[in-house]
Parts: sequence; C-alpha cells; structure tokens
Amino acid sequence: MSRKLCLYTDWETGFTHATRWVEQAAQQSFLDERQTAVIFPNSVVANQLRKVLASRGTTFMNVHFWTPTAFRKRMLHGLSGLLSIASYKELHLIASSVAADWVSDKWSRSTETDLNILLRVLGLLNNFELVHAQVPKELRNIADLAKNFHKVLREQGLQTVSEADCCLVSHKWQKKFVSLLVFGFHGGYWSLFPLLSLAHQTTEKLEVVLENPSETSFNLDRSWIESWERLMDVKATLLGGLEWKKRSFDHVEFLTEPTTYNLAWAIALRASKMVVEGAKTVAVVFSAYGPLSREVALALNRLRLPYFDGIGHTCLYSPEKNHWREWCIFQEAPTAQSLSEFLALLPDQVQTIDLLREASRETLSQDIHVCTRFASLHGDREKDWRKLSSFSLLPERSSLDEFCKKTTGEFIRLGWTKEADCLLACQTRLQRPDRLLLKRDAFLCWLQKALREKYQLQDPMGSHPYATIQLVLRDQAALCPWTHVILAGMNAGQWPDSGEQNSSLTPVILNLCQSIATTDIKFPGNSPFNMGKNPSALGHCIPSLFQKEQTVTQRRDFQSLCKAPNLVATAQMRNNDVTDCPSVWFSELYERYGKTGEGFRTHFPSSQPYVPFIAATSPDKLVWKARTDRLDPTIPFGRWEFVAPPPSSPLEITVADAERIWKEPAIAWMKIFLGVGPAEMPESSTTRVGTWVHRWLRNLCVSAADWARLPDKSSRREIILAASEGTRTAVEKSYRAIQRQLPSYWTLTWKQAQSFAVECSNHLETFRPRFPYISTEHSFRNVRVGPFIIHGRWDLLLSTRLPESDPAPYPFVNTSMVVVDYKTGKRSLNATSPLFNGRDTRIKMQLSLYTQAALANGALQVDAACIAPHCNAGQNCIQLSSKELEEIQPLLLSIGRILREGVFGMRGKLYRGFTSYNKMPLATLPITQDILESKWELTQKNLLAMG
Repeated sequence: MSRKLCLYTDWETGFTHATRWVEQAAQQSFLDERQTAVIFPNSVVANQLRKVLASRGTTFMNVHFWTPTAFRKRMLHGLSGLLSIASYKELHLIASSVAADWVSDKWSRSTETDLNILLRVLGLLNNFELVHAQVPKELRNIADLAKNFHKVLREQGLQTVSEADCCLVSHKWQKKFVSLLVFGFHGGYWSLFPLLSLAHQTTEKLEVVLENPSETSFNLDRSWIESWERLMDVKATLLGGLEWKKRSFDHVEFLTEPTTYNLAWAIALRASKMVVEGAKTVAVVFSAYGPLSREVALALNRLRLPYFDGIGHTCLYSPEKNHWREWCIFQEAPTAQSLSEFLALLPDQVQTIDLLREASRETLSQDIHVCTRFASLHGDREKDWRKLSSFSLLPERSSLDEFCKKTTGEFIRLGWTKEADCLLACQTRLQRPDRLLLKRDAFLCWLQKALREKYQLQDPMGSHPYATIQLVLRDQAALCPWTHVILAGMNAGQWPDSGEQNSSLTPVILNLCQSIATTDIKFPGNSPFNMGKNPSALGHCIPSLFQKEQTVTQRRDFQSLCKAPNLVATAQMRNNDVTDCPSVWFSELYERYGKTGEGFRTHFPSSQPYVPFIAATSPDKLVWKARTDRLDPTIPFGRWEFVAPPPSSPLEITVADAERIWKEPAIAWMKIFLGVGPAEMPESSTTRVGTWVHRWLRNLCVSAADWARLPDKSSRREIILAASEGTRTAVEKSYRAIQRQLPSYWTLTWKQAQSFAVECSNHLETFRPRFPYISTEHSFRNVRVGPFIIHGRWDLLLSTRLPESDPAPYPFVNTSMVVVDYKTGKRSLNATSPLFNGRDTRIKMQLSLYTQAALANGALQVDAACIAPHCNAGQNCIQLSSKELEEIQPLLLSIGRILREGVFGMRGKLYRGFTSYNKMPLATLPITQDILESKWELTQKNLLAMG
C-alpha cells in the first residue's frame, strides 16, 4: 500500500498538485478500468478542478468526485444492519421530548444551537469513555441528558451521523479503489475525521493534501495533521515553499454603497468589468444567504452575464397547496384571529368568519372557547356555528402517536390526503412514536418541517458551474484559488458572524472539553482515535476543537481569500447612519491598504449606479423601470409604480376609502383596484366603543330605512340603556357557559360606551325643535362627486319634515337637513377645533362628501355636525358654504390623480396576502426608511405643485 501526506503553503500550490494527481489517476483508471475517487469539502472545489481538467482534455471515466456526504452515502450503500440516520428535524423532535422535563436555565429548548451543542456532547461521550466520577458535578446534568437522548434515539431505531461514521470505521473493508485523494480539509473538519479515515482502509494508494498550519489556526491544524500522521503512519512532507507567508495584493479596492440594492448593482458591475478585463476566475463571496446575494444574482441576470449561483435561493411551493401551514399557526396560537385567517383559505366559510369576528369583537376576547360559545347564541346561524365548533384543538401535551392520529384525522376531514400520507410516512420512520411525549409546540414545529416542501432554485443565467463568475459562501470560496475576489457585504455581524458563540450551553461544552483534556482518556474500541498510539497526546487538542473554533475557521477563510491577486472589499454604509458598521476585517484591510496608498480605493457615488437597459419584452421593460425608479432616492414615486392600468373613469369609492387614501394610500389602492381589503386586525377597545355607540344610537329610529320622530331626552336614554343591557347580558351568558366571570376590562369598556352613547344622545336635544324627524344609518349609492361615484352611509339624518314616501329619484326634495357624524375616538372636538378652519383635511372632506350626497338626493339646505362626548352641544351645527364645498374639489382631484397614477409610495401596514407567492403592486416592495422618506417628500412637492 502507498500512503502519502502532503502540506501546501498556499492554495495555488495545493490546487496545482491536486490537478496533477487527478490527471494522472484519470489516465491510469482509463487504462486499467479501476475506480479512482477524490473527496473535496464542497462541490465548488470540484467544479473548479473539473473546469481546469476539461480545458486540458482530461477524460473523467472511472473517476469519482465526492463531497463527504456523497462519500458517506456511497459507503453506506449495500450495508445491512445499520440504523437509519436521523434527519435534523427528527433529532430536534427527540431532543424536545427528552428535555421537556429537564429544568435548567442553560437550556433554551427552542434554539437550533443548543441541539448542536447536545450533539457535540454526545459525540464526546461516544469517543471518550468517561466514568461518572470523571465528569465534573456541574456537567453531569448535561452529560446525563446526552446519554438519555442517545438512549431514546436508539429506541426509535435511529442514529446520528457521527455514530454512522463510527460504525463504518468498525466495519472490515476490502480495497474498493485503486487510488484516492483527500484534498482541502483542515482542522475545522474534525467531526469528519472518522468518515475520512475510511480512505485509509478502502484504497491501495492514498494521498492526503492538507494546508500547512498558519499562525491563525496553528493549534487546530497541528493537531489535525498529527492525527493523520498517526493514522497513515507517515510523516507529512511540504509542497512548494518552506512556510506560510503573507501575500501582498496586486490590486485592492474598497467599495461602499448606502443600500443593499445599490451595493448589489455595484458588485455586479464590478464583476462584469473584471470579466471584460480578462479575469480567469471571479469569486463573489458572501457570509450567508440573504437579500444581498439574491440582489446580486438578479443584477447579473439583468446584465445577461452567465454565472454560477453556488448559494441559490430557497423557494416554497404555492400557498394554495399549503393551507395546512395556517392550520398549524392556529394550533400554535389558538385565537379567533388565527382561526379566521385559516378559515379564509377554505371554501364556503365567509359567513362563518363573519360570525367568529363578530363574536370576538362583542366579547373583546380572542379566546376560542368564549367566542364559540357566544356564536352559539345566534339561533338563526346554527349551521355557521357548527362549522366553527368542528375545528378542535390539539392537546397541550401528548405522545407523538396520539398527535399524529388526531392531525391525520383532521387532514383527511379537510381533504388534505397528500399531507396525511406524508405525515404517516414520517411517523413510520420512528419505531416507538407512542414513547415520545411532546408538548404541542414541539410537535407542530416538527410537523411543519416534515411537510414543508422547499427546494433550492437557480436562475437560468446562474446555472453554469464552469462560469467565470461564481457566487459562493465564504467557506466554499476559501478552498479555491481565485484571480479576483469580491468580498460582499463586509458589515459587522456578518464578517465574521457571531456563530455558535452566543449559545447558552457554550460554557458547558468548553468545561467538558477541558475535563476530557485533563483526564486519563480511554477510547472505546470503535473510536476513530484508537490508533494504537498514545491517546493522551490528543488531550491538548480537544479544547481547540470547540473553543473559538468558529472564529478561528472564519479568520482562516478570510486570510485565504485575501491571497487573491485582486481583491475588492465591499460594505453597506449610509451617510450619517450609525446602524451600518463595517466589520473588523473590513477595517483591518482599510487600515492596511486604504490609507497607505499601497492599494487603490474606489469611490462609487452614493446614488444608484448606472444600469444599462437591456432589450426585453415591453411588459418586462415597464416592470424593471418601475422597480429601478422605486429604489432610487433622487426621483419621486413614478406613474408605473403599481404596473397596472387604472379602470376607466369615473372611479367608484366609499367615503371611508377617500379618508383612508391620505393615511394609507397603498392599501386604499389595493382595495379599490384589486378588490383586496385591508388586513383584518384584532379590534381595539376604542373601536368597539364606537361600534356599540353607533349600534345603540341606531335604535332611536325603528328602522334604518324609515323615518320617525326624534324621541325626547328621557325616552332616548331608556332606549340606549335597554340596548346596552342586551349586549351585556348576551356576553355575560357566553362567559358563564364556560364557567368564567365577565372580565372587569369588558365591564369598564361597556360602561364607557354606555356613557358616550347617552352623552351623544343628549347633544341631539339641540336640534329637536327645528329638526323633529330622524333616520339612522341611512345608506346612499351612486352619487357623482367630482371625479368619483361615491357610496356610503350617514350615521344620522335630521330633517325638518318627513321625506316623500316615494324615494325615487330625489327622496329629500324640498327638505332642510342636518347630517350628523359621531366621533367617539380619543380626540375631542369643538367649534374652535382645526377641523372647521380647514386644516383637518380628512374629516372636513368626509363631511363635505356626506353633505354633497344629501344635496344630490334633493335636499334644499344641508348642515353638517360632528357629535362627540364632552364637546360643546350648543355649537355643533356647522354649515359648509358653497365656497367651502368648491375648495374640496381640488382635494378630490388630487385623490383621483393619486389613485390613477400611484405616485405616493408605501405608507401603513401591508395586507398579509401580498407575499412573494402572489402578483403584487411594486409599491409593496420594501425599501429602506431613509429612501422612503426622501421619495415621499419629493412626491408630495410634485403633488402640491400640481394643485
């Protein structure tokens, strides 16, 4: 057998050596038809090597390029008797079950990091046989938890990846490969050592090529190399130079932009320029997947540059197929709001939703039991109430088997057979699901991970593995030689990132490692560290496997990338904004090269970089131009921001729409043009007070469609008290049915509404002598006002005489009237309020629309009055003159222009349904607050200038 261990001082030397080895092995395997394999840390390295070999005409017949995962799968294939490897979601499920009763302030059961720590503790206990007395007292709890976790895992017929690797090591292997190369692994890959050690048993000719330790990671890599020397029983030899040296750059640039979008375009344009200048390999390196990586990919698509997206972007299937997700949200937080959002996805549930929302508003509660009981009091809506009560809740705690039975039954009832089958398939992987006791939240977390269908997607332009431009992660890029490197988004928290060091259990594992390092270690028989040598020599390296491991690895990656001849460091930096801070590594580079003049520093303008307009189809041009203009802070919001043609004139809106357009114009636009109403939010107590006041005052008239004489003050009080008492009785009955007391906050809110209603009623006494007739909540439709056709409803109409019995076409002919609008919010109104001197545009416009609607129905003269608690009753009647009505016309024209041109940007909360799944107005595209405010100011100036 031939064994060789080589070290390289720089990646160019190591990569050249690996290329030569593969080229020779490929020629030999082609001749003797025997298998040869190469194991790389990731596929990016393999792609780069294939690209070089393909350019030389090398044939890859009988040569396998494997990542560790592919190598493990190949070795496990055909072996019988091995337990299945647990998926991450299954490990999380079992850990949740095991730790459910374990009380510790160090264990945050929901964090992914703590599961990783638990697996590391378990790996240590599997590789080092520590007796109970050798484990420090403060660490015995976590050690016992890890052992219990391992026991339950075995009971369910599963094992961890590290256990599977240890089983492979203990297996007796024949020589499967004539030659095998292990290339590019360093001390940060300690967890893969058992798997990689299989290469020693399965090949006749083994060569391992590793990086010579640098000063940054000397302890970690020195221990790693010593382990390989003991395994292969050879001494490492050095390739190339004698030692690692810092390399000076040929070219350095520093690039900053104020927004993610601008930075992405600047990076894409810089990469394209590198290609034009003849760059052989360009790596655009990111710390993690995020908005920046996605925007860079979109920019390269727009530039029509072939590239390879080694990151991709995660896509979920259409929400039409994922109604079960809303069901899970409802089960996690069973409220009236979550149930109504789930019901909205099901067919024929509109009336049921209305009933549920009404129950929630009346009871001032989101409690499902209270709302369901209140809904049952509607005897005329028994069918809707039965639909509502058919949705049961999962228990707070039960076995996995019981949870699955109840969930499967519910899925089948709802017609989700595919999801039910998938759930059963996931359950059958566990041999004893009845032994796993879980809380409901833990089960639902597992369920969503088990049923979620997602996939990594690459754009067509980003699916070229041998392209010059490669979008890669930091750990992928650090293992390849590049001629040009762009470090993307070097902001604090990303380069380096915080990693696992924020875990609450990190001190636990560090202490356990230290105890192992200072203990007489005993290795189990199948441990990969049992090499027949002195095992205690491994003790000094154990803490270095974990202590600051993430930072050391990231620092090594950064230094490897900085060896590229041409380097561009980028960061997002806004002017006068302390929220965007450069990382320490960006600062190091700038201190070294940005100020000394040894490199070049490029300033890009703070505004959006020039983007060449590529020929495309007409709709694409409009969409792209709208999107580009939207993210440019130097221009107002544009005509095609929504990219949807407005309907023909005139526009039909309600009075509420006209008021909303000033506060939340995008939401009003979606409602008017797309038919999508604003998001249903839990109603506040203030809003409910207003609803009760309006409803109780409605009873002052027999019917909203009829007219009657205005009752006197005492009669009005009796009517209001009777109506309010009916509301209280119905709500109290629903609470008592589930053995609960009526909450004090409900009683206080109800008393406040009752007081407000009586007070508003008392103010009507001022009008009773002149206007003895009343109609409440009278609706009007198809009233032409300026550029609109208005629909709405008056709160209260007071008239000098009974209107004509035949309402068509002018029901208020020859009648003087008062239009009354109730205001029960927090704001108090009086005659000297800005409302009546023109500054409160929204309310004045609302009164104007009500007045013009009454005039359009034949009234001779119409006064407008706002009635609110604690206001001056004697000065409520305010007549809007014809001049004042004319002043409203420009405002209405402005509203029409805003709606038609969509030149207002995003204000207020978005409707939840506008997500990445649906077609949406570009005005819903999120942009940073500073750009939003700049564009908003420019837009409003333009609107004011237009009159």
